[in-house]
Amino acid sequence: MQALLALIVALGLQIAVNYSNDYSDGIRGTDDVRVGPIRLTASGLASAKAVKRAAFLSFGVACVAGLLLAAISSWWILIVGAISVLAAWGYTGGHTPYGYRGFGELFADRCSFLCGGFGASHI
Repeated sequence: MQALLALIVALGLQIAVNYSNDYSDGIRGTDDVRVGPIRLTASGLASAKAVKRAAFLSFGVACVAGLLLAAISSWWILIVGAISVLAAWGYTGGHTPYGYRGFGELFADRCSFLCGGFGASHI
């Protein structure tokens, strides 16, 4: 059961960060001239509001699964989860996204590694 919940958390966070990145880049105009896959917000395939809603729904699924996981394993997982959600949204979202500051990929990689490693070791 713990492995299944951990999988749901991981997938929920991955999907959420992808939607939140699409939303944030789309409303900032970062994806207006893009080489690569089509983005929902910038291309107009989905409204910014719908993409943001999808991001928050995905964060919600991850958080509910994380709460259940914490209840049956370790409440310390909640700290890891909170850091993960803040890091996911803050990558390109919020007032000062760290993804645009040159160290975004490095921070995201380290945060994923540390949070994933710590989280996996406590379930």
